[in-house]
Amino acid sequence: MRVVGLLLILVLLFSSLAFTGCGGGEEEKPIRQCERNSDCKSINKCFTPKCTADGQCTTSPKEFCCGNKICEPQSMENSCSCPDDCGQCQGAIPYNVTTGLRTVQKFTQYAIYLCENNMCVVGADQTKIRVLRMVDDIVVMSAFKAETLSILNSPFDIKREKISIEISLKDRNEKLSGPVVFTEIKVLSDTNEMMGRIFIDEKLEKVGDMFTKQLNLVSSQKVVEQDKPISWEVFYEYVKMEPDFDAPLIDGKRPSKPVLYRASTKIRLAQKPVFIAQPTASLEEESAEI
Repeated sequence: MRVVGLLLILVLLFSSLAFTGCGGGEEEKPIRQCERNSDCKSINKCFTPKCTADGQCTTSPKEFCCGNKICEPQSMENSCSCPDDCGQCQGAIPYNVTTGLRTVQKFTQYAIYLCENNMCVVGADQTKIRVLRMVDDIVVMSAFKAETLSILNSPFDIKREKISIEISLKDRNEKLSGPVVFTEIKVLSDTNEMMGRIFIDEKLEKVGDMFTKQLNLVSSQKVVEQDKPISWEVFYEYVKMEPDFDAPLIDGKRPSKPVLYRASTKIRLAQKPVFIAQPTASLEEESAEI
């Protein structure tokens, strides 16, 4: 009888445990963190803390706030004004090169993304700039000799930089009358593209006289950076005393008359600069067909 009672107690105990394990009890509720919004805090100024209906603290992003992890161009956010939301403005520029049926993505060596006036633009990597200084001569037989100095950076940032051209008078013929007058300078690519032009009125009369001009350049290149040979052409005029064969002799000598000459000299630069131009399409979609 005692054994039967003990067995009955064990059966009732196991039945109770089985009932409880089959979901008969209530789920444990999370501990309430808050009763109102003021009970919740946010460490990010761009997120508003809230207390939910079940007493849990959460946050929601504020609109037009730098730091909400949403890049919002409508509020003038970009990778320079708000890199936390829009990413960093830095690094080389990707572009595509197509050869036949194959397109390969490459990256620029000298052009990089940089911030200017709070906008992400393309510019030259300042750590890779070399200053090119090239000396040449202008020699006009029986008239004058001048020396030129061309100075420009490589890479050369088309948008921000200028080429400097210096011309100095080294020698002049005794028959010259008055100064050599320089009237125009053109900068040309190897395909004869006009990259720069300036009209001037510079007079060099004595040996040692000189002047310096700076020119803005443009480039029709299809890719962000391109190396290409360039030259520049300078136009000038001078007056030289020449024999006047139409006049009678004076004391057995042929009289002279002033003759105006106009000419130009083209200087081809010995070094080939790399030019960086602002892309006309999306920076990520620059392409060139070779």
